[in-house]
Parts: sequence; structure tokens; C-alpha cells
Amino acid sequence: MRHLLGADMAEERLVTWRRMEALMAQGKVPANPYKLGAGQLAGNVTGPSAQTHLAKLNELSPTALRPQMEGINATVPNRLARAAGGVSSSQMGDGVSEMLARQWQQQFNPPAKGQKVPLYGRASMLLTFIRNPAGIPLPGFGTGNVATGTDDTLIVSILRASSLKGDLTLLMDMVDAQSLLSAMNDKGQRLTAERLLVVSGYYRQLGVMNATNQIQKWVEAGNNNDNRRHAQTLFRSLPTAIRNQVLTRLEKAKIPAARYR
Repeated sequence: MRHLLGADMAEERLVTWRRMEALMAQGKVPANPYKLGAGQLAGNVTGPSAQTHLAKLNELSPTALRPQMEGINATVPNRLARAAGGVSSSQMGDGVSEMLARQWQQQFNPPAKGQKVPLYGRASMLLTFIRNPAGIPLPGFGTGNVATGTDDTLIVSILRASSLKGDLTLLMDMVDAQSLLSAMNDKGQRLTAERLLVVSGYYRQLGVMNATNQIQKWVEAGNNNDNRRHAQTLFRSLPTAIRNQVLTRLEKAKIPAARYR
């Protein structure tokens, strides 16, 4: 389940994770409202003392980390602004989205420079491109797009920087590999991104459920050469023990072997 009532669950998890780490780093973690007794948890975070448990969130620094009621259908420009760290996004014109993507690209040229971009910032950029692939008109941009070719180059740059940083696996777990690759229009850049996932060992460390889910998503995306090849690359990259378990699950799901082997 990626979207619910207009909210992007990947983005929700990313923000929640970031807030929890900030609470820990700033020494603001509230008392645990739950207690373990007789093998069961007892407590209620939403009870009469809910405000006590949640109040620390409104003390986080910077203030951008504090919860805001901006609605479940936040505008695309607002999402872009958050990912860019505060770039103004009010009534952005057709050329601004391209400029914004190029501005991000500068942060990753060369890739070693991109290691300085926080993990959450990199994840937010990738989630922006997943939600709004190149070639898809965006609300608030008229007929403009997030970028016209710049975004796929930027995606690869972000992956390279993350590989150098050593947190590529964590980044991909945040954004979902299949969703990211399928959002890329440039075939050459998509293949480069996939090779990074293979060479970095990301596919090899996938668990049975995650690997099975990724392959099923490629199968559901359509029976064409590109989708089959992506599924095959993932399947062949798995360690033998994991691959055999994934194979069993896919066979139970009655997915034709030709779609991923």
C-alpha cells in the first residue's frame, strides 16, 4: 500500500523516521506510554495524556521538522520546495521546474560532492521524481514537467553519491527500487541505475518477501522486454538460497517463469 487517502506512505514513513531520529539526537524522546506485562503491551498513546506524548514534536529543531497541518493533498510545488530545502514554489512557471532539477544536479556534480547531501534530502528528491516522472504534466506548473531529461541524470547521480557514501541500501529501502526504475524514461540511464543496484550488492541483500514483491511489481507493470529483463536481473542477482524461496513463492502465485527467469 503506497498511497492512502491522498497521502504518500513512503513520504510519511520518511518524515516519521527523520523526526524520531531528531527526537533521539536532541534528547526529547517522551516516556514510553506502553508497558509490557504478562506477554502483552498495555497503554494508550492516544488517551488523555496524548498531548504529553506528542508535545516534544513541537519542540524539534529546525522548525521544519515539526508537524504541520498542510492537508493530505499537498501541492507538487510544496513537495518540490521541501525536497529542495526551502526553494520558493509559489506559482512556479514552466521553466522553473527544469531549473530546480538542474540546481539539485549541481549538488551531485561530481558524485563525491553529493555525499554531503543528507540521506533524507536524497530520498525526498527521489520520491519527488517517482511521483512525477519526466513527461508527466504537473499541477501548478502549467504544461511544464519536473524536468525534461535532467531528472534521470540526477537519479543516477544520487545513486552514485549514495553508493560512495555507503548508504545506498538504506536509501533504496526508503524509496522502493522498482518504483524508481520504472519512473525513468531514459533507457540508458535506467540501465545504469540498475547496474548500480547490482554492483553495490543491493539486490543480493534483499529478503525473500521484498525480492518477491519487487519481481511481482515488474510482472504487473506489463509483459514487455524491459519489464521482463528487470525482473530477470533481480532474480539472477539473488543468492541461491533466497532465489529458491522466491521461486517457490512466485510459482504459488502462478507467475509464468518466462516473466522473470
